Amino acid sequence: MSRGRGPVGGGGACGRNADVSETGRAVGRSLGTLAPMQGLLAAMLAIALTASAGCSFHAPGSSAPQDGVDPVDGATTPTVDAGPKCAGYETSYNGHKYRLSQGGMTWDQAKASCDTSGGYLLKIETQAEDNQATVLLALTTSEVWIGLRDVNLNGAYVWTDGTATSFTHWSGMVPNSGDPDCIVKIASFQTDDRWYARSCTDMRRAVCECNP
Repeated sequence: MSRGRGPVGGGGACGRNADVSETGRAVGRSLGTLAPMQGLLAAMLAIALTASAGCSFHAPGSSAPQDGVDPVDGATTPTVDAGPKCAGYETSYNGHKYRLSQGGMTWDQAKASCDTSGGYLLKIETQAEDNQATVLLALTTSEVWIGLRDVNLNGAYVWTDGTATSFTHWSGMVPNSGDPDCIVKIASFQTDDRWYARSCTDMRRAVCECNP
């Protein structure tokens, strides 16, 4: 005697008791249109019959819960707001934003601090932007890191994004491979706000730039 095969496409208790489950659904649909109290009792009966069949039950006119939607009140799952880009950058110029760090740090630490805040160490591409940096530094006489460095130790100073300089404001002669590898800007009348080479491990404040 050959063995019978299980139900197709509806395995488990739900498939084996499909007739009971369908009875529960039919009761819910039939009585759900009656008075509110009778409709509630009908829904409870339908749920009990359907549960005994191992199936899920959805009241007439409803649908299964969707991903990201609370099955109780239908509220969507809240998302975390990362906050606006360039938050904490107080000064604006030509569509960019700037901020001056409060404490001293090495060049690498300064770069990491700017990167973390969504920006990068100051990149000066024009005389006008260099002047704006001078205005930002008007309240300090300290040297500040900018994003220029001799990364390959060959005398070729590039910005943190790897691009070469299109504008410079060196003090005296252009630094070469024998000079320190990182660059500061000094805002003072004595230095004419020029750029100087410094050891990358010196502790300096920094100017970060950000594109909103």
